[in-house]
Amino acid sequence: MIPPHTDHIDDAMKTRGFTILEILVVISIIAIMIGIAGPRIKGLRDEGNVSKARRELKTLQAAVESYRSNHANTNPNGITTDLTGAFPQIISAVLTDPFSAAGYRYSVSGTSYYAISSVGANGVNETAAIQASGNVPSSGDDIVATNGTITTLNLTSDNSNCGIIGTACDQGSGETCTNGACTSALAADGAACTANNECASNACGGYPKVCRAVIENLANGVACTQNSDCASSYCQWNPAQETTLCGTGADGTPCFWGGSNCQGGFCNTINEGASCSNGENGANCDSPNECKSGWCNGGACWPT
Repeated sequence: MIPPHTDHIDDAMKTRGFTILEILVVISIIAIMIGIAGPRIKGLRDEGNVSKARRELKTLQAAVESYRSNHANTNPNGITTDLTGAFPQIISAVLTDPFSAAGYRYSVSGTSYYAISSVGANGVNETAAIQASGNVPSSGDDIVATNGTITTLNLTSDNSNCGIIGTACDQGSGETCTNGACTSALAADGAACTANNECASNACGGYPKVCRAVIENLANGVACTQNSDCASSYCQWNPAQETTLCGTGADGTPCFWGGSNCQGGFCNTINEGASCSNGENGANCDSPNECKSGWCNGGACWPT
């Protein structure tokens, strides 16, 4: 018997492509391999860059020391052209931090101390400028070369490190360090507030209370034309002198402008005058808008 012809079967098997399931399995295997190998590759690269940074910092420190010995123990102004152009020449080209395009950081304290640092693998500068004592506050994985002393940087209390790293700023109450810069966390003019120290202008007043731009910062008792003229944020009518003077805005003091120059936010009519009030029930009134309840009855604020 002649066996059946199978050439067409072999040809079909040779030309059959991969199924979708097979392709997905291959892709999954590749993804798993990348997930395993990726961090290891990055870790190896970081280790190599750390070694490079340490070597280059030693080279830069040797160059700075050479500069100092040939310039009456004074520090170079920088670690770029001041060193590449120095004689004797220790480095011929500018060295760049492998972890930062900004390069190695350099700070000095007079003619005595200097510090050079790399931001390390996390890419965040966690080293403050060298202090007069020669201390260099540093934290994290920064790499530092100095003729001073490396100390631990306390991120929660070292206010003087603002602009470098940390959580506080020594340039003003309420400011914080953000992205290496001193940023005000205080409210801008027009923002709601309850006290002066909440405002960038240090002036909170009016009703409802908002931050105000202090123009003159005048003391109480000095003539004024608007609330923002006064350090207290309250420019009040003074019937004895028949003019407006900076005042406290306290309840019972003369007022006008609908309570905007009163701490309590209400200016209530009393006989022929007007005094600051909190607008609570029982306060003297001449109209509903002088009362928190919005109800004025018989010359006094009433509950609704």
